[in-house]
Amino acid sequence: MGKPKKSVRFIIPPYSSNRADWRRLVNKTAFKAMQSAGVKYLPSDKIEIWIQLCLPLTQFKKMDVDNMAKIAIDALQGLRLGDNRKSRSLHVIIPNDNQIHRLIVEKYDTLIESGGEIKIRKFGGYRLSTRVGKKVR
Repeated sequence: MGKPKKSVRFIIPPYSSNRADWRRLVNKTAFKAMQSAGVKYLPSDKIEIWIQLCLPLTQFKKMDVDNMAKIAIDALQGLRLGDNRKSRSLHVIIPNDNQIHRLIVEKYDTLIESGGEIKIRKFGGYRLSTRVGKKVR
């Protein structure tokens, strides 16, 4: 028996100006992808997430990647707008965002409204540069 699959990739719906609707759609899409891939993340799993956002030029100029990433991560945790962690009302994809050890967010401008893609996988370890992580004397 091989190792259980710990990676999933899925297309996300185009961003909606209604954040609650978009969060719900991202959650639904992620849940379907997780089910079909047979992936489940445990609270003890360290993970990394790669988010690519493809936005029409009008949204590209207005949208901040950090805000969009937060909405997407909340969707992956099963949180609706205004929910606290004890009253999740969507599917839980990632039990807690403190499991995220690497997060890469990119945004692209596009002529069509395409949404983008999210990839979630088991964290592969740290890659420190030569300057980071050295002891200071």
